[in-house]
Amino acid sequence: MTLISDHFTELKNKAVICCRFYVPLMLTMCFIMPTVVPWYYWGESIWNAYFVCACLRYILILNATWLVNSAAHMWGNRPYDRHISPAENLIVSWSAVGEGFHNYHHTFPNDYSTSEFGWKVNLTTLFIDFMASIGQVYDRKRPSTDTIKKRQLRTGDGTHTFGMFGCKQSCEENADEQKVQ
Repeated sequence: MTLISDHFTELKNKAVICCRFYVPLMLTMCFIMPTVVPWYYWGESIWNAYFVCACLRYILILNATWLVNSAAHMWGNRPYDRHISPAENLIVSWSAVGEGFHNYHHTFPNDYSTSEFGWKVNLTTLFIDFMASIGQVYDRKRPSTDTIKKRQLRTGDGTHTFGMFGCKQSCEENADEQKVQ
């Protein structure tokens, strides 16, 4: 019992530190540094540096972040569960470094890689795998290939690829091809 309470105490202490320093860190990294660096090192006017390098960058990043979630819920295929709104979207996957595998992520929330394809298109999974190789991550969880295929056949929309440009080959045809090989 003390191991668990020690673990939660450590987590609580880290959370308190993060919360205590969040506002100063956010202001420094989001507004002060992007303003001061171009002004000091490149001779940019302070107002241009503030409005373009800090404010405009912040606004664009926020909108890009929100677009990722919106696009991943609106456009694309639903190969794992056609009854939920999240979709597999190739454009979002490439532009957001793997976050376009939304249908898979919502269907299999316990998969650390958030995509059936692993790190081939998902740099976040590549980073987690690297951290595991140096001992910083452990207990990564993945559903079996059999579980994924069964779920595709049961609730999927009949596609086996992802994205707005994925081909419409049915899961049954794909399963038959794999049995032949």
